[in-house]
Amino acid sequence: MATKFASKACCVLLGLLAACPALAMEPGDLRDALQRKSDRYLVLDAEVLLDLEAQFRTLLSRDDDRDLDSVRHQLEQAGFGWHQLDDGVLLLTDADERGLGHYLFRLTSDSPLMVQAPHQFFDRHSGELALNLFLAGRGSVLALNSAHRRTPIRHRSGKADLAHLEGTVFDALTRAFSQTRPDAAVVQLHGFAAGKRKSPEGRRADLIVSSGQRWLQPQAAEFAACFAEFGRWQVLRYPVDVGELGGTTNVQGALLRRLGNNRFVHLELSRPLRDRLRVDRAEFDRFSGCVQALAGGRP
Repeated sequence: MATKFASKACCVLLGLLAACPALAMEPGDLRDALQRKSDRYLVLDAEVLLDLEAQFRTLLSRDDDRDLDSVRHQLEQAGFGWHQLDDGVLLLTDADERGLGHYLFRLTSDSPLMVQAPHQFFDRHSGELALNLFLAGRGSVLALNSAHRRTPIRHRSGKADLAHLEGTVFDALTRAFSQTRPDAAVVQLHGFAAGKRKSPEGRRADLIVSSGQRWLQPQAAEFAACFAEFGRWQVLRYPVDVGELGGTTNVQGALLRRLGNNRFVHLELSRPLRDRLRVDRAEFDRFSGCVQALAGGRP
């Protein structure tokens, strides 16, 4: 029997009571759809990636004359499931389990913010927190991986680590987003275990904020300052305060830099902080508010 899940129900299921825009989905629930895991990863050729980039540009254009029927056809041909939700939200799922990823688009939003979690099955709760941010109205796009980062790639060497693998749907979407949003900002959520850190600074950190490069850029520095003002978290900046987990090999960060964009923020969260952000309203509200500030205050 088909069931309709509104936003409050989604937030309760995610372990956090928060003000969220109305979303509805039939059948099943949003969280389950976004956490569906593929056991394979198929490489896409350059032509397919270019076409996906073009379809994403159309989705993000907010052009009243855009042909969404054509976009839907092309994306379904590529293996996506197309689910139109309430309030102009579109869910794209990895319907054929090719490792394409799962995505939410707020089609009526001009927000310059995209939230990504490329390791949702490895960095525990990172995907859930990214979804909570989107449900709280933070950003116009949410991007999640659908294959575990250690999934072998079919017919070639390597693993399906979307943060370090070139030629992925994440790349095509990131490029399209930057091209349609001159002030595009991408926040990428990751998680770390304090016990595996090499430095005392890393072991005591709650958050490590970087620009995914050797120099801390203004947006990441402002982001770190917003977190630090809360007073509850040990917030460290790479490379200023700590020399590890700077995301310097991150593919999406490098892609944005090649496009002249330095508004990539690589965010590492400790496991205790990720656990608290799921249940502590005050901590999540501060975290969410700092994310919104990165987008210029626009939901």
